[in-house]
Amino acid sequence: MLMKRFGVVLSALIGIAIIVAIQTEWGTNTTLWQQYLDLAAGFPAGLTFRDNSLHSILYNTLAFVNQIVNVEHDTFAQAVRILTLFAAISVVLYFGWRYYKRERSFAVQSTADEAWAAMCRLYGNVFDAIAMVLIISPLVWEHHYILTIPLIIWVVLTQGKQKPWRVGVAAFLICAIPIFDVYPFGYHRIAGLLLLLSAARSEIPAKQIENSQFTITH
Repeated sequence: MLMKRFGVVLSALIGIAIIVAIQTEWGTNTTLWQQYLDLAAGFPAGLTFRDNSLHSILYNTLAFVNQIVNVEHDTFAQAVRILTLFAAISVVLYFGWRYYKRERSFAVQSTADEAWAAMCRLYGNVFDAIAMVLIISPLVWEHHYILTIPLIIWVVLTQGKQKPWRVGVAAFLICAIPIFDVYPFGYHRIAGLLLLLSAARSEIPAKQIENSQFTITH
């Protein structure tokens, strides 16, 4: 099992190396990557209320505060950058903690539930990665939240009976409310995602679905 896991990682690294080699004409032309790094350095961060990103939330919240304190623009922009950085680091640490709890929970699973635990471990890690990217990305439009549909389905299956209201409200906030730009209500999608995360346990959930239609293949 360990060798298979490292084999997948090694194959991915080899694939990335081949792609980079082709893009750079085997290391002789780095123009494409230089253009990408220039774009990344000046990547446009969202300022509208429908942009459900950390930067948009912090920028617009501080903008309201700044109407009272009225600091200089450069100071304001620097404060937004610093707070966004600290918020992003906190989010990454939070998901690292969730990963640690899930791995520790997986280690103590009984042999009888090994297939279920392995599936929950895989799906939990994948869905946490999707949620983390949506939260810390500098620009998150409404269509990006289509990525949450598998996460919603999984949380409904594993936690829907125990937390029906929380899961239902989270799904409603993400999927059902139309787009509008009213502070702070335009941030309903990220609010729904955070609510969904609070319902999705970081540990391996108890097996809920007997005779499930899920099939585990090896």
